[in-house]
Amino acid sequence: MRQKDDSAFAALLNRIRKGQQTMDDIKILQDRGVNSSDQNYNRKALHIYATNIQTDEHNNDRLTELAKPIVQLTRREQKPVSLENYTVSDNPSHTGGLVKTLHLCVGARVMIIRNIDVQDGLVNGAQGQIIDFLPSLDNVQAILVKFDKPNIGQTARNASTLNLNIYEKNVVPISRIDVQFSTSFKRTGLTITWTQFPLKLAFACTIHKVQGLSVDELVVSFKKKFSGGQAYVALSRCRTIQGLQILDFDPQKILQNSSVKREMARLQENVTLPSPYIFLYNPLSCRVWTISLLNARSLRLHFNDVLKDPITKSSDLLMYTETNTYNHQANMMNILDYKQEIVPKDTDKKRHGLACYWRNTISCARKLAFEGQNIEILQMDFKDFMIILLYRSPSLPLSLLMSDLKDLFSSLDVHQQRTIILGDFNVDALGDNYTQLSELMGRHNFTNINSVKTHIQGSCLDHVYLSSDLLTTYHACYAHPSYYSDHFHVTLQLQRSLGYE
Repeated sequence: MRQKDDSAFAALLNRIRKGQQTMDDIKILQDRGVNSSDQNYNRKALHIYATNIQTDEHNNDRLTELAKPIVQLTRREQKPVSLENYTVSDNPSHTGGLVKTLHLCVGARVMIIRNIDVQDGLVNGAQGQIIDFLPSLDNVQAILVKFDKPNIGQTARNASTLNLNIYEKNVVPISRIDVQFSTSFKRTGLTITWTQFPLKLAFACTIHKVQGLSVDELVVSFKKKFSGGQAYVALSRCRTIQGLQILDFDPQKILQNSSVKREMARLQENVTLPSPYIFLYNPLSCRVWTISLLNARSLRLHFNDVLKDPITKSSDLLMYTETNTYNHQANMMNILDYKQEIVPKDTDKKRHGLACYWRNTISCARKLAFEGQNIEILQMDFKDFMIILLYRSPSLPLSLLMSDLKDLFSSLDVHQQRTIILGDFNVDALGDNYTQLSELMGRHNFTNINSVKTHIQGSCLDHVYLSSDLLTTYHACYAHPSYYSDHFHVTLQLQRSLGYE
C-alpha cells in the first residue's frame, strides 16, 4: 500500500474508490488546493493532468525554465521503396510510442516509454533525470539518466563500453532503439522502422501513464474532463496527504469507476462469498487434480513470492507465462518436490518465456517447445493427458494469433488425446473481439471454461480450453487475485480419476 505511513489518507482514498466519499473527505481535499501563483505551490513536483495537451504544455514550460542548452533529437527512418511517399503520423500511438523529435536538456525529468530490459528495471514508466549526453551535445549516442530507483539499469551500466567512472553509480546510459510498425492493419507486410531514444519528458504525466507510480510529492490538476476512477488513480499516486497539492479542485469530478461500482453491487447482493482460496481446503480437493495458471510478470523477480504463495504447494501443475527468465537463470528457479520445464526468454526472437512445474510423483512423457511464428507454445505430454501452454504478446495482431493456432492444430495431434490449451491469449473473452477466437476453438472441439475476469482492469485475458472428451472430468475453475501480478491466478480442477500420473 502506497499510503502505509498515512492510514487516514489511505482510508479517504478507499472511500473515493468506492464512491463513498464524505463531506469531511471533500473538505480535506479542498484544503490541499493551491493556485499556480501561490508561494507554497510546488512547481518542481510531478504534475498529473487529464490530457496530453496539458501535459505537453507543462513539460515544455519546465524545460524552458531550466535555461540549459536544448538538444534536438530527430528519429531516423527506414521504409520500403513502395512507401517512399508515405507520410508517417506524428501520433506516438501509431509509431510504437516513439516521437519524431525529442527536445531534451541536462536536468530534464524523463520517462522510459518502451520496455528495454524488464529484469534490469528498464521498463515502460521508469523515471529519472538527465545527467549528460555522450559523447557530446552535437553527437548524441547515449543519454545518461539518473533513475529515481538506484537499482534500475545496473546491468546495462556494467555492460556499457562508455567511461562512466566520473558519474554516480546509478547513472545509466540509454541508447536508441529500433521500432517497427505497419502503416495499417491491412498492410502488415509493409513495415517502417524508426530509430529513436525511448524517452519522453516527465515533469508531468497523464493520469493514464502514472498507474503503478508512487511519489512523495505530487500536484494533481482537476482541470478538463475526468472519467470514472481517474480522480482516485491520480490522487492515490501520492504517499501522504501532506505531499499532495491540487489545482482547480472540483469534487464533481470524483467519479467512481464503473467496473468497481458493478463489483460493489455484486458483493452487496452476495453477502456470503466463497473464499478465493476455497480449493485449498475443499474436502473434495483430495480427489481432483489442481492446475494453476498465472502470468507472473517476471518469474525471476517474483520467485520468492511464488514460493510463499499458498497456491503453489496446493497445485499439482503450475503454469507460468511471461516469465522473463533467461536460460542461465533457469537453474535458480527450482521449487522443492517439483520438476520443471522452462522455455527461456529470447530477446532476439521477442520471446517472453514460459514455465511449467509438476510434482515429482507425476511422470511426463514428452516436453516440446513449439516454434510458432508469433506466439510462444510449450507442449507437455502426461499419461493420457496433454497440456499446451501459450502466450501471445498484446502487440501481436489477432490475425497472426489465429494463423499460429491453425498451424498448431494441424501440426499437433491434439485430436487423439485429451487436451488442455491454456495461457495468456491477451484477448478479452468478455469483450466483443472474442468471437473469432471462440469460433476457431469451437471448430476444433475446445471449450473455454473460464468466463470471469483474470486481470485487474476487469478483462478475461487468461483462457482455459478443454477438449470435448475432458469436459466430463471438469470439476471447477477459480480466478483469484495475486498480490505480485496484475493478472489473476486461474486454477483448474479435474476429477482425479483422470489418472495422468
